[in-house]
Amino acid sequence: MATIATNLRGALAFVTGVLLVAALAFSPDAAAQQGSAVGTIEVASGSVTVAQEGKAAQPATAGTNLMRGDTVRTAAGGKARLKFRDGSTVSLGEETTFQVARFTHNAARGSRVAQFDLIGGILRAIVPPAQAKDSRFEIRTPAAVAAVRSTDWMIEHTGKAETHVFVGEGAVAVTSTGAQVGRVVLNAGDGTTVVAGSAPIYPRPWGQPRIENFRQRTTVN
Repeated sequence: MATIATNLRGALAFVTGVLLVAALAFSPDAAAQQGSAVGTIEVASGSVTVAQEGKAAQPATAGTNLMRGDTVRTAAGGKARLKFRDGSTVSLGEETTFQVARFTHNAARGSRVAQFDLIGGILRAIVPPAQAKDSRFEIRTPAAVAAVRSTDWMIEHTGKAETHVFVGEGAVAVTSTGAQVGRVVLNAGDGTTVVAGSAPIYPRPWGQPRIENFRQRTTVN
């Protein structure tokens, strides 16, 4: 009897595994992994390249498709504006490295899951509202994770291992990822700085010259 029970458990585990694999094969994430474009480069100015996962970088122009795993780089004098399927835009300033880590969008549910990596440089993101409560839009740097539902905001990661975040509209939650984990919520007009390994500083209003500096560096014509 023990042998029969063991065999039944083994068969059940096998069937469960098959069903799980089948479910994943038809999930939105699986579709993204199979090569669906998650967005496009709307504007490319100066030297801009896109590298697909595991492949050499290629020059990018307006209309270039973006896939999950792609890395977009702008050189000195280069800028780019990216448009994603949910209508969100990400504008990259000069000397910026940005990777599409994960992106799924379900228009019928009004949901999205977007995770991007800002390896270095500066960007501005304009994110439209998502109806589904489980939606998220995150930008990760080596020092912090910034998460939003809908907003207009800017983020920079510098060579000094510092992440600076400013919110123009809406709200952004910033969480440090180093040894001292901390979290702050920025409202419109607030900014913060996260030094790698430290908690974010308390939110405070930014002066207009600093805001304009960020806006100019992330304006893509």
